[in-house]
Amino acid sequence: MDINEIKDPTFLKQLNYKEMNTLAKDIRSFIIENVSQTGGHLSSNLGTVELIMTLHRVFDAPLDRFLFDVGHQAYTHKILTGRAKQFRTLRSYQGLSGYLKMSESPYDCFESGHSSTSLSTALGMAVARDQKNEHYHIIDVIGDASIANGVAFEALNSVEQTPSKIIIILNDNDMAISKSVGSLAKSLAKIRTSQTYGVVKKGYVGVIGKIPKIGRPIVNFTRRVINRICVFFRSINLFDAFKIAYIGPVDGHNFKALEKALKKAKNYPETILVHVKTKKGHGYQNSENDEIGTWHGVEPFDLNNGKSKKEKDAHMITFSQAFADALYQKMKEDQKIHVISAAMINGSSLQRIFNDFKNRSHDVGIAEEHAVCFANGLALSQLKPVVSLYSTFMQRAYDEINHDIARINSSVVFLVDRAGIVGEDGETHQGIYDISFLYPLKNVTILMPPNTSYVQACLDFAFLHGGPVFIRYSKSTVYKQEPVPSIAYKQYLTYNIHPQNLAIIIAVGEGYEEMVAEVQHSIYNIGVVNPLFLKPLNEDFLLSIQDKPLFLYDRTSVFEGFGSAITQFYNQHHRFIKTFCVPNENIIHGNVHRIYEHYHLSAAQVFQQILKDINQWEK
Repeated sequence: MDINEIKDPTFLKQLNYKEMNTLAKDIRSFIIENVSQTGGHLSSNLGTVELIMTLHRVFDAPLDRFLFDVGHQAYTHKILTGRAKQFRTLRSYQGLSGYLKMSESPYDCFESGHSSTSLSTALGMAVARDQKNEHYHIIDVIGDASIANGVAFEALNSVEQTPSKIIIILNDNDMAISKSVGSLAKSLAKIRTSQTYGVVKKGYVGVIGKIPKIGRPIVNFTRRVINRICVFFRSINLFDAFKIAYIGPVDGHNFKALEKALKKAKNYPETILVHVKTKKGHGYQNSENDEIGTWHGVEPFDLNNGKSKKEKDAHMITFSQAFADALYQKMKEDQKIHVISAAMINGSSLQRIFNDFKNRSHDVGIAEEHAVCFANGLALSQLKPVVSLYSTFMQRAYDEINHDIARINSSVVFLVDRAGIVGEDGETHQGIYDISFLYPLKNVTILMPPNTSYVQACLDFAFLHGGPVFIRYSKSTVYKQEPVPSIAYKQYLTYNIHPQNLAIIIAVGEGYEEMVAEVQHSIYNIGVVNPLFLKPLNEDFLLSIQDKPLFLYDRTSVFEGFGSAITQFYNQHHRFIKTFCVPNENIIHGNVHRIYEHYHLSAAQVFQQILKDINQWEK
């Protein structure tokens, strides 16, 4: 079958199992080949091919609604719903999204880039469906790492109080990005190995529950008896505690077993969980053997040897790696430093730290709120915690940052990775809001180095300063530079600042060096400033340059962050500053530099606009 010619999934109902297996193999090859060209989420999608094919075979989307928690594991869903021809544009500028997108297809009824929100949404949809007397199924696919998050647990806890039925598919691959962690992961591992689980209750509730008038009371009364009987076969598990009916474990790569389980769940009268055991990266040896997350999200790679097509330059380094290396040295020198990651060890280049400092490295899984409070406990006990979070995921821990850290001036260092526009992952992952929500908080200090020469000094300052310190940095690969020995509190970096300046540009982060380059290649006498400290403001310095035309260039944040703070400051002193910031809208996905150009935020575009403004003002 030509994968590109698939228009909708209805044809799956006519295939036999042999044909289904052939198609699954073709879809896997299609995904591997396309992702090798575009980059994207590989392992998670290879693990869900048979599951998604069977969902579309058993149910009737888009009437029946599929929710995929996070959404990056649904490439097969996109292929089966007529989007295969667009895969050559996957995650590229104005191309196919790497996540579910309601604007792309009526088959996408839900979209999310953060984990664990789908269960609550599914329950809300079910209540609405029943109130409107509509008839369709709501199926939520959620991973074993995502279901361990507190948001998902809140939803599980409310299932008993929500009579509207949903079908929960637990996609259990024993992985988040890397290996799943925690007690729930161990509990699921025990269930996977149980051969008798689910035998006793098989079919009971479905049959008895349908008896008019007396069926439901009998089921409710006898459920405890059934659970007691089940004790003879196995220990009552988590889902029994939530009073959720259970089927499984089911082989997630066996069409016959999947179809049987899903049809049973379809006919069941109340909320039920189908525990599906899959292999992340199934069908591609490199990703199957990956336990640290290397093949979770990949750059374009060579199909023959699996190596990245991106040329490596020994003179370049990611900010993530630069901070990880600097932190590693600090941990060698100081036994009080502990590092906490929320399932992003590989993404933030922390593997060596976790390997060599096992007793002081903590992967808490997809649990950002817990990570922050855990760090506070360490800080209150005179240790030195470092919390490594992506900017976009730090949003999930805002209450804890405010209430448990900033309010009491707790000494926690935050490494805010992926700050600014991140590119291909799109609107759910843009790191453009952290300054906005951190700025109002008392006691908070925010830094953003313009290059790698300030990485070590920023860390040194953070450990000495006391109180919460947030160091934000982009996903960029940049040149390695010799470290500066130290930085001063509220330090700003300057280029070409003197009384004859036509104007002064305040440029945040990496935009500083790019704006300096624009000035150097022009004939205009313009100064450039980099606020190494975004909070607090260096008010004395800002007042010293207020007599010049002022411009802010911040492509790392919406205006409501640093832009708002510096504008308010100058307004109080009756001065005007024109700002160039990220627009407050859902930022598209694609190559970062293409996105800058799209929003007229490249250094060259902004500089040309500044020159036009200067000429206009002079007239």
